[in-house]
Parts: sequence; structure tokens; C-alpha cells
Amino acid sequence: MLKLSNILSVGTGFLAALGAVSLMQSDPAHAQSPGMSLASLVGQINDLRSQVSALDTKVAAEETKTSALTVRLSSLENQHAALYSVAINSTLPKVTALENKTAPLTLSGTNLTLSGVNVRIVSGSGNTDDTTGLGNLTIGYNLTRSGQTNPTQPDIRTGSHNLIVGDGNNYSSYGGIVAGQVNRIGAKYATVLGGFGNTAGRAPLGGRDTGGWSSIGGGYNNVTHGSNGVVGGGVDNILLSVGTWVAGNGNQSNSITNYIGRFIAP
Repeated sequence: MLKLSNILSVGTGFLAALGAVSLMQSDPAHAQSPGMSLASLVGQINDLRSQVSALDTKVAAEETKTSALTVRLSSLENQHAALYSVAINSTLPKVTALENKTAPLTLSGTNLTLSGVNVRIVSGSGNTDDTTGLGNLTIGYNLTRSGQTNPTQPDIRTGSHNLIVGDGNNYSSYGGIVAGQVNRIGAKYATVLGGFGNTAGRAPLGGRDTGGWSSIGGGYNNVTHGSNGVVGGGVDNILLSVGTWVAGNGNQSNSITNYIGRFIAP
């Protein structure tokens, strides 16, 4: 690159030569004194040359810094590209997996639809017959019994893999259904489908559960102690034996006998 200092050097040399020729050809008697002598002009040019040389040095230093910054920028760009590539390559499989998992889900307004899949809710224990209080499906709030009418028991919600619908319902076993209000399932695979204050399965008697596989269709204050039995409905019915069913009001089954519509006055 041709520097300004080099140009000034050439110009200075040219002016010096021109001045020497002029001195040799001039008649000293007729010489005139110009406003600025050639020597003074050459001196100024030399000063300018020194300044330009200093500027050239500064420019060279700045070019060196710029070159270093360019190298650093290139390095940072390469690092960014590498990190971006790693981030994309590691994230894309996760995004794809998430998209695959959520593919059956469709949300339209307030409606969530699951399409082409089965819904499975488990406690995580590996077995259905556990009482961890997990793996249940509750529809509604199932408010505590303290806010219900005439709660007969405290809240007992330690069972697993049950379907719960309503309010104030307890479940202390597994594999059952309890619906309605202030009802309870206390034995395995027992069911209360509705009503108020009904209990399918009591606490274990003699070291064994009672009321397993029993069912109460509805009504008020009905109880099943015997397994495989059914209370169809009514009020204050008690099923004690195995494989029986009762319906109506105030009936009690304590043998292999069925009762329908029997009423016992208080």
C-alpha cells in the first residue's frame, strides 16, 4: 500500500532539486525574495511527513487491533454455531417425543379430547391391591366431610384405584366405586352407586375384610358386611351374610336369605 509519507518524501525531494536548479540559474543580483522561501516550504513538508508517518503508525496499530478483533469474532461465531447445533440436535428429539406423546390430545375451547388411546391411572406400586391413596380418579371436588350434612365419620381416603364421584365420600380399600354424598367403600372391589351415608364394607372383623365385592345401589344409611351381597336401595338396610341382597327399609340379612320391601318400624 502506497503511504502518504512516501508521496511526501518524493515531493520533498523534487522541490529540493527544483530549488537547487533555480539557485544555479538565477542571477543573485536580480534575485527576488518571495513571501515564502523554498527552504521554508520544504521544512513544512518535512513536518507534515513526520505527522503523516505518525498517523501511519497509529493506523497500522488500529489495523492490528481490528485484525485481532476479527479473529476473535470469527472464533465466537464458530463457537455459537457449534453450541446452536448441539442445542438443536439435543432438543429436537425431545420435542419430537413430546409431540408424539401429546398427539392424541385435542383441546377445543374447554373440551379436551383423547383420541385413539386408552386412559390408565395407576398408583405406581405395581399392584392394584394397595392402599397408598394413589391411582384414584375423582370427578368433582369430593369436599371434606366437615362441610357435609351429618357426617358420620372423618375423612378416610387411603384407598387406591377407585372411582370417586360426589362429595364427602371415603375410600379405604381398592378397586371400587363410590358416588353420591357421604358414602364409603371400605372393602375391596366394593361399590356404592349413590345415596347418602351408605357403607359398602366395614373395617376388618376377626382379621379379615368384610363386604368385599358388595354393592349398594343407593338410598340412605345402608350397610354391607357380607361379601358378594347387594343392597338395592331403601333406608337402614344391613347385609350381614354372604351372597344375599336386600331392598326396602330397615331390613337385615344375616343368613342366605333375600329380603324385599320389608319395613321395620323404629
